[in-house]
Amino acid sequence: ATRGSRYTLATAAITLMVLACFNQVGDGFDLIWPRLFDTLVGGLLAGLSVVLILPDWQGRKLYRQAGVSLKTSGRYLGEVLSQYRHGKRDDLAYRLARRNAHNADAAFSNLLATARKEPGHFRRDVEPGFGFLLHAHTVLGYLSALAAHRGELESTASASSGIETLLRHGERLSQQLTALGEQLEAGGEIAVTLDSEDEIAALEAEVERVESTTGRLALSQLILVLRLLQPLESAGTQLIKASRAS
Repeated sequence: ATRGSRYTLATAAITLMVLACFNQVGDGFDLIWPRLFDTLVGGLLAGLSVVLILPDWQGRKLYRQAGVSLKTSGRYLGEVLSQYRHGKRDDLAYRLARRNAHNADAAFSNLLATARKEPGHFRRDVEPGFGFLLHAHTVLGYLSALAAHRGELESTASASSGIETLLRHGERLSQQLTALGEQLEAGGEIAVTLDSEDEIAALEAEVERVESTTGRLALSQLILVLRLLQPLESAGTQLIKASRAS
């Protein structure tokens, strides 16, 4: 009954059952020492294999998958901007970028869920992982909202200035997301300069000058993503530190 959730207790119970069964036909005490010796040797070999040969702890991979998630989000934003520049087209490049971004986000979530089941010493990466997952998933939602309006801005007469502003700030944001993802995936010191506060202030000022409602909506999505750059950098740094500590 407890084999799936409490393996140690289940193994002890099965051992007692085996001894009791043997005691029905002979002296069960003759079986105790060989059984105990085999169990100890098997446990020692398994422990050494996990620690020294195959230390495949999922918690140590979180920062790498987090970097992949940000890189794919940056590429997704780049393809969305291309749609605003050339018009709405559900071509292969756009659909691949969108699918890769969602798959990377789901992969990080699954990896985090697996890391929660590991021993406590290797589970220290989980807490900063939750914060990163929240911010990364929110960024992906903002990018999806930006992509949903990619065919509307081009049809308005007053959209030219809005498109130029969107492309200028959006391309810079795409580069920032990609660079942050590459730094995080490498696992070194995050050296990306994220001057998001100055850029947010400049972008908010330009939003007021955009006449198109759809243009202002699209630029607002960029502002929301910009506000998450610093929290993403902080959460990514914590993931790297936790992985080194474990």
